[in-house]
Amino acid sequence: MRILKLDVTHELIGSKALNLKVIERSGCKVPMTYVLFNERISTKLIEQQKSNIMQDIHENLVEDRLYAVRSAKGIEDSINNSFAGIFHSVLNVKKKNIYEALVEVAKSYDNKMYKSKEEFKDTLVIDYSKNIKDAILIQEMINPAYSGVLFTRNPVNDKDEMIIEMVEGLGSQLDQEGIDPIRIYYEHGNLQYEESIASDDLVWINQVFKEALKVQKLFSGAIDCEWVYDGNDIYWLQVRPVTALSENHFFETIDSDKHKNLILKPFAFDLYMHARVNAWLNIAKSIDSNINTSEVNIVQSFYYRPYFEVNVIQAILIDLGLKSKEDKLLKSFDSGTFRERFSFTHKAFFHFVGWIEYILNNEKVKLSAMSSLVQLEDGVEFISQQLTRIASDNPTSYDYLDIYDKIKGNLIKLEETKIILELSHKRNSGFVKEMEYIISIHQKIEAVIAKFMRYFGKYLKENDMLQEAKDLVYVERDFLNRIIIREIILVDSIRIINHHKKRFMKHLKSELPNEIIGIEPPILFEEKVNRRCLFGVPMSKGRIKGRIRHITIDDEMDDIQKDEIVIIPYSDMVFEPVLNQAAGLMLKTGGILSHIAILARERNLPAITSVKGIDSVKEGDYVAIDCYVGEVIIYDGN
Repeated sequence: MRILKLDVTHELIGSKALNLKVIERSGCKVPMTYVLFNERISTKLIEQQKSNIMQDIHENLVEDRLYAVRSAKGIEDSINNSFAGIFHSVLNVKKKNIYEALVEVAKSYDNKMYKSKEEFKDTLVIDYSKNIKDAILIQEMINPAYSGVLFTRNPVNDKDEMIIEMVEGLGSQLDQEGIDPIRIYYEHGNLQYEESIASDDLVWINQVFKEALKVQKLFSGAIDCEWVYDGNDIYWLQVRPVTALSENHFFETIDSDKHKNLILKPFAFDLYMHARVNAWLNIAKSIDSNINTSEVNIVQSFYYRPYFEVNVIQAILIDLGLKSKEDKLLKSFDSGTFRERFSFTHKAFFHFVGWIEYILNNEKVKLSAMSSLVQLEDGVEFISQQLTRIASDNPTSYDYLDIYDKIKGNLIKLEETKIILELSHKRNSGFVKEMEYIISIHQKIEAVIAKFMRYFGKYLKENDMLQEAKDLVYVERDFLNRIIIREIILVDSIRIINHHKKRFMKHLKSELPNEIIGIEPPILFEEKVNRRCLFGVPMSKGRIKGRIRHITIDDEMDDIQKDEIVIIPYSDMVFEPVLNQAAGLMLKTGGILSHIAILARERNLPAITSVKGIDSVKEGDYVAIDCYVGEVIIYDGN
């Protein structure tokens, strides 16, 4: 086991050391770095190899310089897991103390080497089969004017923006008591920051961002970098992949008076909203057969309100070669607005044959659409007659389900026809009459739906599948099928339906936001009335409710309950055991790019930092934290 200069190493020396070599290839500056590496490093091995190590220290290192002895264990800094801050590093080490610092780092390897596999097995994905060598880095210390961390993608909300968190002096302050870093955002050449920053400093800060983009090109994705600025030059200390990145679910309501505050019981949501989205998808798939998604990926129900997944819709529109003329993509769902809201991009030419039918205002398309409407009107009448016959005969559950599927199929066809007419015709007197015809057919379908629910609800009650016939409105298609095959017995269906009834009435007048991030239901506005609300900076994703537990550096951390939201004073790695036990985390100070923040994201732990007024939150208080907006709600009493 020997100490070699970084530039002459060539074996599997751990991700951290290999990534430094990548930075050097980019032309960016790295402090003089030496690598001690072996298959597995332990204190025992270092003690056995002491004479060789001491000789290498004597031959390579300079007497009057200070060094940073950094961990570089083989499993660190992988794509899935960073192990940020788990293993020790020692700063400002003199040459005569290098050996002792190596032993200290190796001790952290001993403590975590096998424990980590068991400790993190439920939260981290670790590939122990790869034969990557352990290493310890010895880097010349740079006397920093500023030290910082940079992410080339926002790790909290997944936005395509870069973030710097920095402090004056040593970077270890980013994880120490009482330090809130200077935070700077960089998006498409524009800087955003709250603190007052001198114009001279903005010059080298811009250079940090530019060099990071240069380094990122040598990696396959977003990177997490540590750097220092000594007043003249920028030095890169380490780089690793940004972990725990995933596309955020971003839901939005349709922003129109017609659909604002639309609330739908499960049956209506399943029938109307899924039919509407299916129609939109059928048109899209007829133009681009490679589109592979379903209605459940596009529309979700939050507190019985329909919300649309903007990212999925946007991806489909881009595939079709469409460009929104404004931010509200969901305008495409509103009647008669398509032409005003979207324009074609060059990508549309790949689907020229598919689009040509819809964008040419010709008589053939119009006649075809009107013919479809006539057939639909006849089909609705036939379904109504069939329903009357079935109800007076000896029906089965599957006869009714067949009727349900036919009704939904006709709704989809009606919506498709409406979209085709919108795409093919400008607003004129003929178009208005066509829309009026569509509305009249829709009213006939609604009459058939009411008739269906009356007959089928009565049938389900008589056959002990529902307690009340009118309860059918709280049941969607899949749930119906489970009731019919007796997968759900009556007592369970009563319990589930009563739950829906209570929730529906409770949320009938609930105020919901127009936008929802994440798949967890948002915290309702009325829950905030007469409550205390605090605000901080999100460190990770998620929403959670629980009881408050205060933890200080001197407290035991083994008895934290899974429903407790833990408050810690700052983002020191001494609090790392909390991350595997708590339901959520709140910090008085600390950075969103700190080691604690990285690990919280990797372990899917909702966390908020820099919470103003956090000292007013008492032990045992019941709180809700919304990490998408950085909000803390403290509830009264019990």
